[in-house]
Amino acid sequence: MKCPRCGKEVSEGSKFCTGCGLPLGNAGDAGRRKHNRNLVILVVVILSAAVVAAAFGIRYLQERKGPGERGSLSLSDLEDWEELPEDLWTPDLEEQKETPSPSPSASPMPTRTSTPTPTPTPAPTYDPQEGGVHRYEFVVADCTWQEAFQAAKEKGGYLARINSREEYQAILSEISSRGLADIHFRIGGRREADSQDYYWADEKNQLYGEKINSPTYWCSTEWMAGEPSFQDGTTQEDCLDICYIKSEGKWYFNDVPNDILATVPYYSGRLGYIVEYED
Repeated sequence: MKCPRCGKEVSEGSKFCTGCGLPLGNAGDAGRRKHNRNLVILVVVILSAAVVAAAFGIRYLQERKGPGERGSLSLSDLEDWEELPEDLWTPDLEEQKETPSPSPSASPMPTRTSTPTPTPTPAPTYDPQEGGVHRYEFVVADCTWQEAFQAAKEKGGYLARINSREEYQAILSEISSRGLADIHFRIGGRREADSQDYYWADEKNQLYGEKINSPTYWCSTEWMAGEPSFQDGTTQEDCLDICYIKSEGKWYFNDVPNDILATVPYYSGRLGYIVEYED
């Protein structure tokens, strides 16, 4: 090494310069310290250059990838996570979260409400459409049901439609007072040929209202035993009348043919019909 004062070459490890006598112990240490400092600076410069090169390389790769390819960057290529640029794409953790399946909401417990018991509505004593007990005409005539229907209409009324027990009793009372208990009276009920359901017929002979032979209709207990039978042998019974059975002392509903006399001529002079007027 050289003497720092006079520049004379002296052997390594010499304590004094042979030229000017300068002590050389501190100078060696200083030289070594300077050498070490230079080495550290060099390492720092190299590392800084590496960081800058890595940053530029990542940005270059980023810019070359299309928008749809940014997510394909492999982070395993980076050696140091701390070197990631702030604007580098990173996976959206929110997007990667699996959307939790909605937990089924517990079905609300049904609320029990007390339903008030409805007050039963008393059954009307007559069909409101008919208007209850009216004025009646009792006609004795050997005619078919169809002829009786038409005759009642021509008289300004209709073949009687008995809609309640109250009306029935009023009619029977009038029949009894007139001494007509031996007459079979046609009333305004019938059925269609392809049906076994009896209904009242309106002024146009169209069936309507409740089924007369229903077990819930008011006259369900007024039918003769085994009636309605719908036919007698091959004869169709599709019209209604009321008749008095002396042996039982009771009036009954019964179904009969349109033309009774064609089947049983015996009833000639014992047939009739009831006309109902609403005035």
